Amino acid sequence: MVKQFDPLDKTLLGEGVTATPTTATPGTIPDSGELYAGRYRVERLVGRGGMGAVYRAVDAMVGDVVALKVLDIEITRAPEQLEWFRREVRLARRITHPNVARTHDMGEAGGTHFITMEFIEGTTLQDVLRVREEGERRRLALEPARTARVMLAVCEGLAAAHAAGVVHRDLKPANILIENTGRVVLTDFGIARALTDEGGRTQGLVGTPLYMSPEQVAGKPVDTRTDVYAVGLMLFEMLTGALPFAGDGRASGPVSPLTVALARLTEPPPDPRTVRPDLPPALAELVLECMSQEPGGRPATAAAVAERLRAWLVSVGESAAPQAGAPLLAAMAAAAHREATTIISTGGALTPSATTAPAPSTLASGRLGSTSGGPPGGGTGVGRSMLPTSAMRSLAPVPSTERALAVLPFRYQGPPDQSYLGDALSDELIDVLSRTRGLRVLGSGATAQYRDNRDPRAIGTNLGVDAVVDATVQCSPTQIRVLARLVEVATGTQLWSDRFESRIEDVFEMQDRMSKRIAEALRVELNTVAARGDAPAEAVALYLRARRKITSLHILGEDGAIELLEACMQLAPGFRPALASYAIACMRAWFLPAFSEAPVDRDWAAEARDALARALADASDLAETHLAKAMLAVQTGEWRDAVQALVKALEIAPTYAHAHQYLAQLQVEAGNTREGVSRARLAVDLEPRLFVGLFDVARVHALRGELVEYEEILKRIEADARYRNPTTQIRLRVAGWYGDLDRVRDVLDSLRDEALVGFAKFSVGYARGLLGELSKAELDAYVLSIVADGVSPRLYSLICQLAVEIYCARGFYEDALVYFQKAADSVLIDVEWIDRCPSLKPLAKLPGFGDARRKVKARVESMWSV
Repeated sequence: MVKQFDPLDKTLLGEGVTATPTTATPGTIPDSGELYAGRYRVERLVGRGGMGAVYRAVDAMVGDVVALKVLDIEITRAPEQLEWFRREVRLARRITHPNVARTHDMGEAGGTHFITMEFIEGTTLQDVLRVREEGERRRLALEPARTARVMLAVCEGLAAAHAAGVVHRDLKPANILIENTGRVVLTDFGIARALTDEGGRTQGLVGTPLYMSPEQVAGKPVDTRTDVYAVGLMLFEMLTGALPFAGDGRASGPVSPLTVALARLTEPPPDPRTVRPDLPPALAELVLECMSQEPGGRPATAAAVAERLRAWLVSVGESAAPQAGAPLLAAMAAAAHREATTIISTGGALTPSATTAPAPSTLASGRLGSTSGGPPGGGTGVGRSMLPTSAMRSLAPVPSTERALAVLPFRYQGPPDQSYLGDALSDELIDVLSRTRGLRVLGSGATAQYRDNRDPRAIGTNLGVDAVVDATVQCSPTQIRVLARLVEVATGTQLWSDRFESRIEDVFEMQDRMSKRIAEALRVELNTVAARGDAPAEAVALYLRARRKITSLHILGEDGAIELLEACMQLAPGFRPALASYAIACMRAWFLPAFSEAPVDRDWAAEARDALARALADASDLAETHLAKAMLAVQTGEWRDAVQALVKALEIAPTYAHAHQYLAQLQVEAGNTREGVSRARLAVDLEPRLFVGLFDVARVHALRGELVEYEEILKRIEADARYRNPTTQIRLRVAGWYGDLDRVRDVLDSLRDEALVGFAKFSVGYARGLLGELSKAELDAYVLSIVADGVSPRLYSLICQLAVEIYCARGFYEDALVYFQKAADSVLIDVEWIDRCPSLKPLAKLPGFGDARRKVKARVESMWSV
């Protein structure tokens, strides 16, 4: 299959091919001002292609400009095309490098699938090389130094792709972007192939004929040297202004791409000096080697080509800093690249030079994640392209040692027709783990040879990794179970094991969900092991128990998270995961006193801030620390800061369930219910015990009058006794919203025999207020009593909401409006409650309600704004 048009680049993929817009129907794009998928503000159409359309959009959550690639609906309905689309995302997300366009995410809106990617402001190398003069297209030859700088950047991005186990297979000038800053960016992995796929064998003619290698044309197996051949072709074109194997290549009229491609099977590579005799010999010889007809005659890797280009630039006194693109770009970046070593930030994921292998670390030593001065890998780094502003904001020291992990091919037990699930799940797991900061994960190509030999110690030693993941997939026609374990290479000790089960309904969804669950469990275990150091086993056990207590909201009191973590830190004061979790527990404690049975004898506001300050100082690389930072921002109503901290947490650990749940809570309150509900369900998928995420889903159903669905979710939560108190509270509130006083009485009767302290005291007062058992004076006194001194602004606004509900249920609308206005003047963002809660309908008619609602709406808009 020959691709005809690349929507991202808006350029032709083959000479003489006209970009013909598809006749398929794109997914619905909202009008200006509305959000696509509840998150993306579409600004303009960038281009259309054979699979859909690409738009310039702003991610309203984080303020970044992105390329939004939307599949045509007809393609979405074709399983094989949809799998192609998913595969593009999986492969592209393996690669993290400043010279590779970053793929962010894949999603679905209104039955249409989409990808979000880094948006590159600039032009393509094709447009740089081909100019229009007097109505005709003409190729330009570039200066050798400029050519070498551009292709050096291309080869470094390509080396990162190869290291991630991905062969591009469609390298050409149209797929190389020149950013306005001068950065060179490799893009479009739409027909890329994992190195282990079917031995790299192509299926038909796949790629762009003008830039195909001989083995691609012949349908033979491809590997990294296939991309090296394309590098040689582009070097020839850039240096000479001509196409190899096409005569002088200077004709402006159409050429036959297939004829050019077939010539490579029989003709030796032409010497570029026959077109441009003054070319430097070193570059001419490199071009000839890259275009060798036999793969064995080419440089073995893109990194080797990069080293030769760099060496030539240095030998002639030229800078390796990229200066390609429009003429004004040629003068940029020289001063910014005088240092011999540059640390690269790629969207928050920090990586060493593609040509410098990270030094392996040892789990048993407790040195994982340690930092030191100096360049990554302890060697001499190489100059890189200028960083975009968004990358510079997150610039930080790079750990000199990373946690190195290998995932062995999963063993499969089950029906033969589903045997592909073993490899599919291991590939998905590698993809998810590779996006976790501080973790170096070997691609499946590195471990494929160990499918039968599964000695973790021997494998780990050979591959230079700290730990090995070994798993077995057991499959029936409807059910799948994965038994996974983590083995330390140095000692052969099994550090962790677990079992994961799922129904097989949607295979793709199952793969995604299962891989994320396993990845999150591994992340927690690896962080614990890496930070253990001299911490005694008892301290680690206390920490792990405390994590479970935080999940079940048992924060204060005997055997609560606070007590366990304080005991842990007594034994191991420097145990970093405990410091981060303690900050989270203190934030919870600050919010909970009004609902807790524990005595309020500590200044939790001050303690929460102190705990966060220590976590930021000693454990800033942990996602948990940034969740705690977000929680502080929420408590004080700094909503934009909260969103940014949550995004940071998810950049560090994309599978961190608690961060997903907390962000979901903000989204459903702020009216972004579609994405919020989806994210809340994801949080529970990642950590099935995190039922607090289901409260957000239940609340959305209740506010929308979908009471059957609401009841189904609450019954699921009630199966876990740890959530009895919050379940009782939401039942009281929803019963009050809909005037179901019999349900309110049932709940009240279940609480009358309890000691009236903490949560029970609060709930009894709320229920009696709804039922009219309190006089107006008693009701006023009750409301004032629950607004305790020292509560956070966030809790204050929630208490005001509860007061509004009680007063509305009793018909005291003027009093309800007072508290509604108090909440709006504080930090309220709950527009979903304002617009949908049945109790508030009479309130909306009162003067002053509209102004208060507008305050809340403006606050919500600012929290997501750029």
